[in-house]
Amino acid sequence: MLCSFRLALCASAVMISLSAQAQVINDPLIAAAARDSLLQQADAIRQQIAKNAGRFTVSAPRTATARHVVRGYYFTSGILPTNSSGSPAKSSGTVFKAGQLAWKHVTKTYLSGATNERYTGYANNGLVVLRERRHNGSVTWLNLNATTPLEGQKAKAVSTGTYTCEGYVRWGRKLYLAPRQQVEQ
Repeated sequence: MLCSFRLALCASAVMISLSAQAQVINDPLIAAAARDSLLQQADAIRQQIAKNAGRFTVSAPRTATARHVVRGYYFTSGILPTNSSGSPAKSSGTVFKAGQLAWKHVTKTYLSGATNERYTGYANNGLVVLRERRHNGSVTWLNLNATTPLEGQKAKAVSTGTYTCEGYVRWGRKLYLAPRQQVEQ
């Protein structure tokens, strides 16, 4: 009897905390700003990963295949990225493991002409920081989990969030309902 009372008490506490956190912000301007901030942060992280990745491989057994997999790898520990003048850039102490996966991009093309893309970005320690899905070039789902800054990224720019094509945006701890984007035809 006491155990079931404790269980009911814990369940009610969890429901109250979830209902307090699940307040959806419906203001279109604030929600659109949160969506744009999330997409901008995801693009910045994608560019940072691509900047640190030195080489890539393409996995397509035939050129006319419907599925292409491209993988990017971090620089080996002996090679550093170069800056605009062509001289080696200074390292901030992060050593990349030789052959460590930096990103993976899978593209599927269907007979109807539709294209689905999946992108996964990895941090220097191997954790997934960015997952993105696109259909015909438009983002349908995005998950940003950059809890630790990447090489060369400011610590205050680190955040988490999720975007779905239905318009739901979770940016930090807040949940927004953004207006749907109209696609021109």
